[in-house]
Amino acid sequence: MIIKAQFSDYPEITHMLEVCDFPFSDVQDKDIEFWIIRENGILIATGALQHAGDSAIFRSFSVNPEFRNKGFGERIYESILKSASVRGISTLYLLTTTAERYFLKRGWTRLDRNSTPKAVLESSEFKTICPSTAVCMAFPLQPKSR
Repeated sequence: MIIKAQFSDYPEITHMLEVCDFPFSDVQDKDIEFWIIRENGILIATGALQHAGDSAIFRSFSVNPEFRNKGFGERIYESILKSASVRGISTLYLLTTTAERYFLKRGWTRLDRNSTPKAVLESSEFKTICPSTAVCMAFPLQPKSR
């Protein structure tokens, strides 16, 4: 089951992001909202939205290496997109150094990092967390009614 992460989940989230070689220094920032999949007490997958005006940054999308290729990533991905759409977020942005093909297959497009909205550019993810070599991508959402 996909649930919104609680404060008590953050040490495990941090550990999983570290194991997956993802940035984790700002995991507990107030504008980052995490979702997780946990089964039998084991953290299996994470994903987050970092709010930035009427846009958001899709980030920290990771699956425990022991549980990859079993559909957990797709489940959390779809759940986060749905949540963003229901909240009226117009566009999702992300930075990636490893998963460009994954997101291209799902309709994301590459764009110049500097063409993102100011609120996105000023986020920790874009300013300091991800390297300048990371690929910037965008995905427009169709807002859905609650």
